[in-house]
Amino acid sequence: MQCPESTAGSETVLVVEDEDGVRSLVCNALAVQGYKVLEAHSPLKAASIMGSYAEPIHMLLTDVVMPQMSGKALANHMAALHPEARVLYISGYTDDAVIRHGILEANTFLLQKPFTSSALLQKVSEMLEADRSGRQQESGPVPEGGLSIRDRPAL
Repeated sequence: MQCPESTAGSETVLVVEDEDGVRSLVCNALAVQGYKVLEAHSPLKAASIMGSYAEPIHMLLTDVVMPQMSGKALANHMAALHPEARVLYISGYTDDAVIRHGILEANTFLLQKPFTSSALLQKVSEMLEADRSGRQQESGPVPEGGLSIRDRPAL
């Protein structure tokens, strides 16, 4: 799949997803666009990568609900080891459900499954571009099934 040049990147993204097919598609889409992809099939594997990876990890892209540890707990661990990292959650749950059940706060970014490669790449690019240009990431419309739950009130 050929994506617009604006989605090309060179940053490092740690992808944590327990579903092999989803993880493979996400990793391939990011790698094709020039991102350095670190891949983990579980939160424990991701924690090991975080602890041993000496270079910056620019983004944690993690499923919300996984065995062993939630995406939220994994993001907290990441913040302690790689505070420079942005966090993008992916989930088959709706944004209202993850807020209502306390899985995530309203001030987070969520891409709802199923999503297209272009929606994924656009959201990753937008979040990392904010860092490259020194701007604070602001909530805005996310195309093709992507949701931003930033600034939504908790239910």
